[in-house]
Amino acid sequence: MYRLYNPYSGEHFYTASPAEKDALSRIGWRWEGVGWTAPARSNTPVYRLYNPYAPGGDHHYTTSPAERDALSRAGWRAEGIGWYSDDAHSVPLYREYNPYARTGTHNYTASKFEHDNLLAVGWRGEGIGWYGVGAGKPVSTTLASPSRNGALRVSGAQLVDGSGTPVQLRGISTHGIGWFPQYVNADCFGQLRREWNANVVRIALYTEEYNGYCSGGDRTYLRNLVKGGIKYATDNDMYVIVDWHILHDGNPLAHVDEAKAFFQEIARQYGGQGNVIYEICNEPNGGCSWADIKRYASQVIPVIRQQDPDGIVIVGTPTWSQEVDKAAVDPLPYGNVAYALHFYATTHRDDLRNRMVRVVQGGLPVFVSEFGICDASGNGAIDQASADQWVATMNSLGVSYCMWSLSNKAESASAIKSSCTKAAGFTASDLSQSGSWLYRTLTGDQKFANLTDTTGSEPGSAAGGGGSGGWSPSVPTGTTYAFDSGGLRVRATLVNSWPSGPQTFYQYSITLSNPSGAALSQWQVSLPFSQVVEVNQGWNCTQEATGGTVTLRNASYNGSIGAGQSQSDIGVIVAAGAGLSLG
Repeated sequence: MYRLYNPYSGEHFYTASPAEKDALSRIGWRWEGVGWTAPARSNTPVYRLYNPYAPGGDHHYTTSPAERDALSRAGWRAEGIGWYSDDAHSVPLYREYNPYARTGTHNYTASKFEHDNLLAVGWRGEGIGWYGVGAGKPVSTTLASPSRNGALRVSGAQLVDGSGTPVQLRGISTHGIGWFPQYVNADCFGQLRREWNANVVRIALYTEEYNGYCSGGDRTYLRNLVKGGIKYATDNDMYVIVDWHILHDGNPLAHVDEAKAFFQEIARQYGGQGNVIYEICNEPNGGCSWADIKRYASQVIPVIRQQDPDGIVIVGTPTWSQEVDKAAVDPLPYGNVAYALHFYATTHRDDLRNRMVRVVQGGLPVFVSEFGICDASGNGAIDQASADQWVATMNSLGVSYCMWSLSNKAESASAIKSSCTKAAGFTASDLSQSGSWLYRTLTGDQKFANLTDTTGSEPGSAAGGGGSGGWSPSVPTGTTYAFDSGGLRVRATLVNSWPSGPQTFYQYSITLSNPSGAALSQWQVSLPFSQVVEVNQGWNCTQEATGGTVTLRNASYNGSIGAGQSQSDIGVIVAAGAGLSLG
């Protein structure tokens, strides 16, 4: 049962209808969470009545037919059965009356704490109104928001508000809005704020991928999507990150002029709002150095500062925003700058997490503007225990974070199941394993705890949540190659591929099996490709490309393979022409 409050009349309103809840929220009612859980049906209906003569209107709820009839005779309008009371009397709903109010005179709550506090300030207890089958889940009243905390700034390693109070932002990132624009809407952002307790949303604008902002996409359309997202976040009292999502371009200097023009327009239009955060380079990679990133930032940040002198800027770091230690040694000479760290919980564990702890404790402001609870491909195994450990560490340090991604793309990083075509109004059955985990993490509500993920892979996934739309692969996804190398049996499965300019990127998931009778303490295997390839990235291994051969060696933590045992969760992404084969 949804609970809302009208700040203009003082009335609390209760409804089982998501549509009615959302309609009232849009006209200024405050969403206060779930008041209680009602049975689907029972022998005891709760009647709903409306007083059209009270200032602003007023509703009353009762299980008593006699009270219902008496109010009807006095001019109240009977609106039928609102819900049902639990005949087993599981959870009492206390009824209180305010003798001093002209409207909103009654309150109903499952919280004994709220009930006792109202009586202490003069409300009259009227016993138990009805019963529910479950207690309520109020929206957090301590969640940072623009209306409460205003424009944020960076102080030391922390985000703080105008009074210096530390603030943590927690939310979700869209996927590429050019491919999944349907989630950029008022109802979706409103649900994230009211029901998920998200206070930030990240809007990902791809630059160089298929139909990206700098690779043939409709720039006016994409800018309007970004601006719509800013409006919906603002209307729902959220902070919003505008993400210049470089990925396959590698070095942000490749499109520095486009970035300057884009951020100048966004900062000029929205810089005075105080809730817009500028993320100027998502994941520098492919050999891009911190010196390159600094040269880029030194051109883009002044453009933003001309329009928004105090806005927070997030700057990506080398190697897909993992090398925050390089920024710590040589930070940018600007205020209100934070540095991006991205992780994927199955791939990135103690080493990267400890790196984050060291730099934050050393005074570097870190913002985890993208993370996933799967592996770095965005479409691998999920490790909730590792993700929980990351969240506990971020919470202890006050590090803000956004999970990738708000989409129904058929990959394990997506929050929505691929079978769900909704763009808002999500229920438990619509959420993937990642989505249900994020809901629980942001709200503390365990009701989605037992969902299992049914998403699978599809062409178009890139590392760290990349992807492309409207393209057919030249090699079928799922193609598996098996061969021997380095004394091991290699099994490599093509799990994704996507185009970028004249090249095609291929992502492989690799399992190594040790058929010998002796354990190994380290390993090295060669992948023989049909073309000359370039390594884009890899995980749980080191990679070296020479012509058409890629050599993989173990990482520091996974060199051991026992006799007859195997090592999995190894991955590599390479770039080549169409029709690449292996083995």
